[in-house]
This record gives sequence, C-alpha cells and structure tokens, in this order.
Amino acid sequence: MTPLLPNILDVVLPLNESRPKIYRLNHVVDENYHVSKSDPIKDSKIYERMIKCIQLHNDILNFSENIEVCFSNLFCFILGITMLLIGFQGVQIALNINNIQIVLRFGSLFLANIIHLFFTSIPGQMLIDKSSKVSQYCYESKWTDMTVETRKLLLFWMLRSSHECKISAGGIYVISMENFCSVVKTSFSFLSVLTSTQ
Repeated sequence: MTPLLPNILDVVLPLNESRPKIYRLNHVVDENYHVSKSDPIKDSKIYERMIKCIQLHNDILNFSENIEVCFSNLFCFILGITMLLIGFQGVQIALNINNIQIVLRFGSLFLANIIHLFFTSIPGQMLIDKSSKVSQYCYESKWTDMTVETRKLLLFWMLRSSHECKISAGGIYVISMENFCSVVKTSFSFLSVLTSTQ
C-alpha cells in the first residue's frame, strides 16, 4: 500500500508539484546479497582439474574395456566350468545322499565352487558400484561456484558416467553380486529338486 500512497495523495490532496515516489525493493533483493566477483586464476585451476579428472575417468573406462576384451572369453570359460561343476556335484550329492563320506566330499567341493564364484563376482560388483557413484559425486560438487565452461564439462561428464562399467563373461553373464545370487539360488533349488526326487 505504501508505494501507492503518493499517487492517491496526488488525487485527494493535490500539490503544485508531484510527490516523490516510494519504492520498496527489500522483498526483491535480500539485504545480505552480494555479487561475488570470480577469481580468474581460481576458475582456471578448477577448469584444469576438471579436465584432468575427465581424462582420468576416460583412462579408467578404456582400461575396463581392455579388461573386457582381454578376459571376457577366459571369464566365460572359468564361470562355465564352475557352473558345470556345481551342477555335477549337486547331482552326486543327490544320488549319494545316504553315503556320508561322498556327501561330505562333494558337498565341500560344491561349497568351494560357490565361494570361488563369490570371489570372482566381488571385483565386478566393485567396478559397477564405483562407476555408478561418479555421476552422484559430480552432482554433489559445488557446481554453482563454477564457470559456465566448467559446468558444461561437468554436465557432459555426468551424462557419460550415468552408464555403469561392467565386466562380462563372454558378453552373456555380467559379473556382479546380483548374478552370483541368482546362480546360487538356482543351484540350491536344483539341488533341492534332485534330493526330493530321490
């Protein structure tokens, strides 16, 4: 109402001159607001660090792709043999359920192959976890304090890091704890079906 008061008074009680206008802008601009002047040296250092981080991330992506290319067939062979052994040992346990010595022998081998598969799955899961956190770390950075060029770099980096790095066995089986759990669940259900039919 206060900004309109001079206009109303000009109509109700006119003067020979116009009254000064009252403008209240304290609701538009906070009184603690100050324009921060950017430091060009600091901004260039942040930009250079961002470029180094992106180059390091690209090197890590290339390294994981090289691991995929070099060891994919080997992982497929090892995991295939391990799963066949788990199945064979499950059959032997189910067929010789009354012979304790054979059950202990094949049961220990069955458990050893499950543990081997577990330790094979841990590095793949770690790679998936770490690569999925890169975009989260980019988002949690102080991107509002960066220059426009650095923000653009950060945006492209976030876009690229939204895809997880994975190591697969022959392009069929992604080495992760999720797939390990599904293999263990399937092998134990196979074992329970075999023992129930005996």
